[in-house]
Amino acid sequence: MRLTAFSMSALSDNRAMIIKYINFIVPPVGLGILWYYNTCETSCASLRGSLLGIDLKLIGMAYMETLFLLGVWELFSLRLDAPVLVILTVLLSGAIGGEVYLVRFQVMNETYCVYCLLYGFCIATMYALNFPRMNLPLSITSVLAGLTLFGLGLQASVLPMYDV
Repeated sequence: MRLTAFSMSALSDNRAMIIKYINFIVPPVGLGILWYYNTCETSCASLRGSLLGIDLKLIGMAYMETLFLLGVWELFSLRLDAPVLVILTVLLSGAIGGEVYLVRFQVMNETYCVYCLLYGFCIATMYALNFPRMNLPLSITSVLAGLTLFGLGLQASVLPMYDV
């Protein structure tokens, strides 16, 4: 089947609409994951962390709420203005850097939190889908900034859990 210019345009329009809906739907999913994380009584309960003195759960909630507002803006304005795309690029790319550091922490401590990993998967999904329209130098800089920020400002611990 040969694709014409019209069908290619329709394909990219469909892809753009799918990305808009994903940008709108994934942040509430991330917030739900954070809510379930608070109820965890397994290995997740032993993980604690803060970034520059602020609990990672609070940062995660504010982050997903911000992404949700950007998703609402994009979905209902039917376009993505350049400043909004810059903010989206910085947030998603910086979070990728932070998530790499957080996953590394879990691997190094051999303690894995399924909720944390699912939350990171939400971020990675949004990053991968939005990457083609991102400014590459800004994305790379933001990933490195996220790695640096978490490397210097993360205070995390694995608390021992005892069976009684």
